[in-house]
Amino acid sequence: MRIRWWSGLLVLMLVLWLSHSFWLRQIGKALIFSDSRPLSKSDVIIVLSGDGGSRVKTGAMLYKAGYAPRILMTGGPLFVSTYADYMADYAQSLGIPAKAIILERRAVSTYTNATDSLSVLESMDMKRVIVVTSKYHTRRSYAVFRSVFPPGVDIHIVAAPDEIDYDRWWTDSQMAEPILIEWAKRFFYLLNYGIW
Repeated sequence: MRIRWWSGLLVLMLVLWLSHSFWLRQIGKALIFSDSRPLSKSDVIIVLSGDGGSRVKTGAMLYKAGYAPRILMTGGPLFVSTYADYMADYAQSLGIPAKAIILERRAVSTYTNATDSLSVLESMDMKRVIVVTSKYHTRRSYAVFRSVFPPGVDIHIVAAPDEIDYDRWWTDSQMAEPILIEWAKRFFYLLNYGIW
């Protein structure tokens, strides 16, 4: 009986080792939310803080393409200012007029990005919003915004380019770090907010 048990365990370990690339690929790609609907004109573009500028560039590109008349930068304290202010400065350097930018300066998490953005936008008669974030952050962002925003608001998630190769993210610590942190945050959100 013991030999059969150890043989089974050995076979299982061998199968897992031989297929580890497949499973690790799936773990990375499971973080990505893909919306098959075509992007349409919206009331506002919401750009989430937390990267090196790719999100702002993507938001600016969408604004310039006419997808929304306003762009909201959301992000709380950072050094002597806020993420939102730094993001707004960068957006203006990319040609976005200051009058088109709305600032939300308190958020310190994806959940507060959603709740505080909703507070800022409540006076608008919102029908559609575009949320811009990093690719690995799209699934959780969609789940959070969907749980916070009213059911009648159509939410479209747009992924800003990131530096992650989702077919081999585990081979480099720079790529692995955001993937592993995002998985930890997904479990935290499940336990604390019931959002998966």
